[in-house]
Amino acid sequence: GSDGHILVNSVEGSGTQFYIYLPRVDGRVGAAADAPDDSAGMQRGNETILVVEDDAHVRKFVEAGLTSLGYRVLTASGGAGGLDMCRNEPGEIDVILSDVIMPEISGPKFMASAVKLRPDAVPIYMSAYTRDEVLRFRRPGEIGIPLISKPFTLEALSAMIRERLDDR
Repeated sequence: GSDGHILVNSVEGSGTQFYIYLPRVDGRVGAAADAPDDSAGMQRGNETILVVEDDAHVRKFVEAGLTSLGYRVLTASGGAGGLDMCRNEPGEIDVILSDVIMPEISGPKFMASAVKLRPDAVPIYMSAYTRDEVLRFRRPGEIGIPLISKPFTLEALSAMIRERLDDR
């Protein structure tokens, strides 16, 4: 990656702060075109990933990152929009990446319906909650759905996605 990182500080009722740390680059703008691809070490792919996340900042970070690695990314800001995508998207959906705690439809409720509509898709949860906290929200039988904890790096996310896709 770029050797940068993002820290997230979220306080219920007060909002969320993102701290983005990027290394300083010396040189002229545009020189990067001649440089080797920074994401070369990351797990790339060309599959389609549906990202369901109510936080716009997280959704845009994930969409931009996965797009930069070659994936086709569909996004929805909640479970209802995610299910519309599952019903109406004419192409394949290879991965369904969903937040766990969302307003209106919870991640587990959304995921239960989504995997019925797209049985070949790989389900993955993302959450700022710990694994133990997330277990309380899960429905019986979904213990096998992996969870990536926020904040996460694009490198960690791409590695998890690739591993799950390659295991299909």
